Amino acid sequence: MNRTMRHCTGSIQLQSDLLTMASLATTSAGRAPVGRSSIEDTDAGRDSCMDALIEWLPLDIPAEDSCAIVRGDFRCDNMIFHPTNSEVVAVLDWELSTLGDPLADFAYQAMMYRMPPSIVAGLAGADLKALNIPSEEKYVRDYCTRTGRTDIESWPFYIAFNFFRMVAIFHGIKGRVLRGTAVSVHARDRAASFTVLAELAYRSMKECQ
Repeated sequence: MNRTMRHCTGSIQLQSDLLTMASLATTSAGRAPVGRSSIEDTDAGRDSCMDALIEWLPLDIPAEDSCAIVRGDFRCDNMIFHPTNSEVVAVLDWELSTLGDPLADFAYQAMMYRMPPSIVAGLAGADLKALNIPSEEKYVRDYCTRTGRTDIESWPFYIAFNFFRMVAIFHGIKGRVLRGTAVSVHARDRAASFTVLAELAYRSMKECQ
């Protein structure tokens, strides 16, 4: 997946005029500016961790000048793997793709290292060695090697940003559950996970301070 992400974000060379358009149309994190409206579901209520993130995120966007096509939802569920080895042969479901910071896309995938296993199959607390999965540190280091970076100085920001994205979605699910309009069989579990995710995002924010 690490190699596949590098290929997806580096395979298309954007022309200078397209890069200029991208700089005007996107934030450095590769998404529209974070606003309160994304989580203001009155039925779901407010959360102090999320309020702090809403105030902090726009003020601490890294000075990252790279721009690429970012997938927006880069995870195993959206990939087809080779039947006999770990090679990724296709990446599906590109309707969320846009121009932005490739590090935001990479962190969305890598935040699974910090995600509890009870929430969307996270890896937090897992025996990575037994599972033959590299550590988060090695995974990030390998990505840096593939992309010609020495490190990712603002890594906690990108993790916090992606936890914020996910918890905003869960906040909306929580509101639908409370209104009785949720249709997914996983909706109640997602709603119950809202507070845990908000705290994870907040802790990542504090790593930057």
